[in-house]
Order: sequence, then C-alpha cells, then structure tokens
Amino acid sequence: MEFSQIAIIGFGEAGPAFAQGMLENGARSVRAYDILIDDAATAPAQRAKAEALGVSAARSNAEAVLDADLIISTVTADRAVEAAQQSAASLIAGQVYLDLNSTSPQEKSRAAALIEYRGAHYLDAVAMDTVPRHGYRVPLLIAGPKAADYAPLLQARGLQIEVVGERVGQACSIKLIRSVLIKGIEAIFAEAMLAAGEAGVVDRVLSSLDVTLPGLNWPEVAGYYVSRLAIHGKRRAAEMDASAETLAALGVEPIMARAIAARERWSAEIGLSKTFDKNLADPTVADFLRAVAAANAARKA
Repeated sequence: MEFSQIAIIGFGEAGPAFAQGMLENGARSVRAYDILIDDAATAPAQRAKAEALGVSAARSNAEAVLDADLIISTVTADRAVEAAQQSAASLIAGQVYLDLNSTSPQEKSRAAALIEYRGAHYLDAVAMDTVPRHGYRVPLLIAGPKAADYAPLLQARGLQIEVVGERVGQACSIKLIRSVLIKGIEAIFAEAMLAAGEAGVVDRVLSSLDVTLPGLNWPEVAGYYVSRLAIHGKRRAAEMDASAETLAALGVEPIMARAIAARERWSAEIGLSKTFDKNLADPTVADFLRAVAAANAARKA
C-alpha cells in the first residue's frame, strides 16, 4: 500500500501546506473539502486556493474521502469529532484517517471509535510547531495501534513523523500539555502589552525583561507571540479548551488553561483577526495594539 490518493478535510492554514507536501512527494491526487465551500460567499476563494495548488475542491466530505488511501483532518479542534463522524459515514475498510486536530485524548478516542467502526485505521496526530514556520515538514507526533505500520508511508510523502505510542491519546496529550506553556506565553504577552500600551510604557517593560532574562530580542519575541493570538485566537481558544479537558481528566485543576482560553477567545470575539495584518514579516507590539484599537472601534461603529 502507498498513499497515492489523498483527502484533506479542512482547508484553512494547515490543509494547503499538507496538500502541497503530498503532491511534491509523489501523491497522485489530492481532494480537499472545507465547510467554507458550502458558503456561496466564500466558495469561489476556497476553490481558487485549491486549484492554485493542483488540488480538487470536493463538494462534500463524502466526495473528498471517496477512494482516498489517506484522509488528513485539519479542521478546528471543536469540530474534530464532527468531521470524523461525517468522514466515517463514507469510509471503507483499509483507509487511513490521520487526525491532526489538537483535541483532548477523550475526543480523539471518540473520533477513533467512529473511524475504526468502519474498518478504517485511525492515527492520533499533532503538530509540534506552527505550520506557517515549517510548512508540511512541521514535526508531527503520531500514536495509535497502527502508528508504527503507517509511519514509513507518511515519511515517504515528506512528513516528519515520530511515533510516540500505540494508544490513541498519547500524541495529543503531549501537545495539549505543552500548549499550556506556549499559548500561555501568548496570553501573558497580550495581556501585559495591552496594559503597557494603556500606560505608555511598552518599551520600558520589554527592556526590563533583558535584566532578568538577557540575550533575547524581547520586542521581537513579544511581537511574534501577540501576533499568533491576534490571528488564530478562535482556533487557539478551542485548543485550550481541549487542554483544560485533558488536565482535568488527569486530576489537575486547569486554572491556567481556562484563563488562557478566555484570553484567546477574547481575541476572536473582538474580531482581531480581521484588523491584524496577517502578512507582516516582523510583527510588533505596536501592530498588535493598533489592530486592537481598530477592532474595538469597528465594534462601536
């Protein structure tokens, strides 16, 4: 078996990168489905994005997964089980479902049960850094009963795979516990820089960090982290909800995880992704503060 016909469910940020990687590394065809294709207002742009990469835009989840050797799910965390359920309705024995969504072990187990009931094989997978930084070569962890069997086939299509266990949930546990740290840094910088901006002391606060932790370009670090929250607040809030669920299941009260989710959700609720320039090569705190001001003004208009 080889992964020659690929289906991608979810064609936002990660989906196109993995489609490109599959095609560049020998896949014969890639079909993609995204819920935005169902919306008349967004369908033309989605189809154009797919066609520019040599990808066929499917009209439904069922059409996307038909005859696919490998299905890659890259929807948002809050829709991962729903996507698995839709895919499962059309799957047949032997197909492989790579669930790249940052959901809790509990949600991964629910998705796995749906997929495996059809005789298909489920792989718990997570990306351990950002897709914009690495593209389809972003480091991936995978787990599941068939993870070791399918890792070489995924590597043959250019993916950077590390098998971390035979049990569904092992890969996502690593990612979601790590997310408390990484998304926590984003949330902390965002909140501190909002306050520093109001007080007019952004430069002084950032320069003071060099006293405690020298050697880092703190304005650059801060600009990067607040830009991630600004652009991806909605998706990251869903991921932090999954982190909170994961911690609670482990017996750890997710005080920080819930707070981080709230700050990420704030970004989505004020519409920050619409006012922040996603194409900035070197985003700054000033860019972030201007985008917040613009988003707040738009809400009041």
